Amino acid sequence: MFCLDFAFAFFIHGIIVKYTHNEHRFLTNLKQSPPPSSFPSTSVGPRIAWTYGLGGLSGLGAAIALYPFDIVRMSVIEKGKSHFAFSSIPYMSVYLGTYFIIRDEKWTFLEKFGFANVAAGLGAVAELPFDQAKVAISGSTRMAVITTGMRIPLAALLLVSYDQILVGKIVRKKAESDGT
Repeated sequence: MFCLDFAFAFFIHGIIVKYTHNEHRFLTNLKQSPPPSSFPSTSVGPRIAWTYGLGGLSGLGAAIALYPFDIVRMSVIEKGKSHFAFSSIPYMSVYLGTYFIIRDEKWTFLEKFGFANVAAGLGAVAELPFDQAKVAISGSTRMAVITTGMRIPLAALLLVSYDQILVGKIVRKKAESDGT
């Protein structure tokens, strides 16, 4: 994934979380509370599928939004092949799904950052087989793996930042409802 993909995917993810179910429940992991009544299902399996599916849907939305403007992919993908960012779908599915399914609201920043690195690493593993542009830009699969590995800490920081934005929205919403 490239930089603007993250911003669009986070935006889409946040909108879907906001309008499909209680944000606080989404940010609370499976061990701490049952899913909200508006959640697609109360059992763990569908909740996991929903969380990973929501990540994939966010990646798809970002890929669709950026498709007409993705000059980098257009210029490096050989003629006759699609420059659609298919790799954004598995990346965001694993990246967001892994982080938010296990995330604990009591984690410190370092714990969030550590687990976000794991989620970003797993997302990168899911993405690389589908990312023709990254391999073309890097010159080889080996170099694509190396550059992807170097990007994992940045992706982790972006994920923790996005998490903080969601948490901040919840805190502000709760303060407004409490009248403070």
